[in-house]
Amino acid sequence: MEKKQDKIFILIRGAAGSGKSFLAESLASLSSNCIICEADEFFGKPNKDNTSQIEIVEAHKLCREKFLNAISNSAPLVICSNTNSSKLDYQYYLSNAVKYGYRCHVVLSERVFNTINVHNVSEQVVLSQVSRLRKSIQF
Repeated sequence: MEKKQDKIFILIRGAAGSGKSFLAESLASLSSNCIICEADEFFGKPNKDNTSQIEIVEAHKLCREKFLNAISNSAPLVICSNTNSSKLDYQYYLSNAVKYGYRCHVVLSERVFNTINVHNVSEQVVLSQVSRLRKSIQF
């Protein structure tokens, strides 16, 4: 009898510049069939300075659509690597992944030393993201 392959969802949380995309790409390289969902991919150029709030909201909407398409088509490995700094940010992903029968893992990516922030997010915003992340960690 053939063993049924688990469907796996990995949610990567972390502030801007913490290495979420690098980690997602590294994990994806271990699988021949992985879908990475990141709002950043819908912004256009990664170093864009003047991303508006409307563009950010639209990018996250497109990211959720890509994620829902991936899990509804039973992709074996789906990774979402957005800031996900509060439960409200990531609950959509986790609840839908569970609904579609995925084993879920949450990974916190932290900045080590002064890493490069390729998105030109201000240090003030990064510190705010870190603060929200710390407040939302549940043990």
